[in-house]
Amino acid sequence: MDGSGSLRGNQPMYEWNEINNGNHVREENGVLMTAFLNKQGRWQVIHDGYITLESYECADDVMEAVDDGKAEFVKLPAKTTSWRETKAGNGWYRRKGGTNYSVKQAKSGHWYVLVNGEPVKDKWFESRQDAQGHVDRAFSGYLE
Repeated sequence: MDGSGSLRGNQPMYEWNEINNGNHVREENGVLMTAFLNKQGRWQVIHDGYITLESYECADDVMEAVDDGKAEFVKLPAKTTSWRETKAGNGWYRRKGGTNYSVKQAKSGHWYVLVNGEPVKDKWFESRQDAQGHVDRAFSGYLE
């Protein structure tokens, strides 16, 4: 036993823990795995850009499949979205793969760009469309 769980064969077992939102998580060798209920009402596990190919009827089934090494993981497809207004109505965003691009309006009335929540320094725009255009041009290699 390595202190983080029991042994199954020579493979350490790590404990799944249910969190407040009903998902189950475990950390193994610094990798966080999450068992979650998908939009179709079935359970899958996601970690580091990979997701279980199959979905399962209950959380215990998917966690057991992962623990037993029977779950097959596939790479998540890169997700690209068009520009959308935030739910709070305080900006616009789009996603590509694991990167979030946002444009927001400052109190001055000018617009600025954020990449994964971090502001792009020294870039101010007169309009939302100018800021979005900058993102689309500057990161065109990353956007579809």
